Amino acid sequence: MAAGGAVNRRKFLLASAGAAAGAAYVWRRGRTTAPSITGTMAGPSVDLGHLLRDGGIPEPTDERQVPVVIVGGGVSGLSAGWKLQKAGLTDFEILELESEVGGNSRYGENRVTPFPWGAHYLPLPTEESRIVRELLEELGVIEGYTPDGQPIYQERALCFAPQERLYMHGRWQDGLMPVLGITSRDRDQYERFREIIDHYTHYQGADGRKAFAIPMTFSSRDPELLALDQLSMQDFLFQHDLVSEPLHWYVNYACRDDYGCTSSDVSAWIGLHYFASRDSSGFEHVQVLTWPEGNGWIVRQLHRKLEDQIVTGALVCRLENHDSGVRV
Repeated sequence: MAAGGAVNRRKFLLASAGAAAGAAYVWRRGRTTAPSITGTMAGPSVDLGHLLRDGGIPEPTDERQVPVVIVGGGVSGLSAGWKLQKAGLTDFEILELESEVGGNSRYGENRVTPFPWGAHYLPLPTEESRIVRELLEELGVIEGYTPDGQPIYQERALCFAPQERLYMHGRWQDGLMPVLGITSRDRDQYERFREIIDHYTHYQGADGRKAFAIPMTFSSRDPELLALDQLSMQDFLFQHDLVSEPLHWYVNYACRDDYGCTSSDVSAWIGLHYFASRDSSGFEHVQVLTWPEGNGWIVRQLHRKLEDQIVTGALVCRLENHDSGVRV
């Protein structure tokens, strides 16, 4: 700054605002149209959504008979097609609404790398997740098993689980369970909650099944456990005298993260499933499987196997049961 030109904060801000306004004026005077933005919006097709909303769905232009139709080309639909193909059935179609299959595991690519649009990692499959392990074996991700039956995973697909951080009281902390500024009572209730989750992680119902398993259908049908479905996760905490405010915040966050509902809306059964369904405690940081395109890598492999059966841009708006089958 030249001598005699001392600048205080107010003068500096005024000068900066004037420079920005001048730059905007020059840009506007030199151009008659705004610069174009290339690219498209990623996600579900707005046009197809408007057809469903406005009732402008056209009548079918042709009719064909197929032994099996799979509605939806997300990971579930692609997996169903893969199992049919393995069983020797190839005369089926997978009808996908969008221009590409994958659902919430779709991915994109640029000149540098593929990348995920949505789901970006796969938890290590539990012992009950036999079909997931079967798929990973076929794709070469599981390379074998240890003498005690633990999968040996392809090293490049393994990644240490991402760890979130929490910003509170003006500071960052590791992990999502609040630890800054909590009381000894909060810590005691944290430990009690961990003990409860550890109990359910290893608990078996009267039918000999794990209390909470993945896939969910393999979970115990013990009436005592099913009764948890009549209770909210929030009330479950209160029943166990867990009233710590930061603990309730943490559990509520977990429910919103996985289910899109608060702990007062989510049942205790599904809330406990979030924490206790994996082979390790829901509090541990374990390895996961991932690829540059996230779970889109699995979509890519399944797409190659099922390319002849996939029909994209297929809007399914109605299913009608008939004696001879289902009209789609």
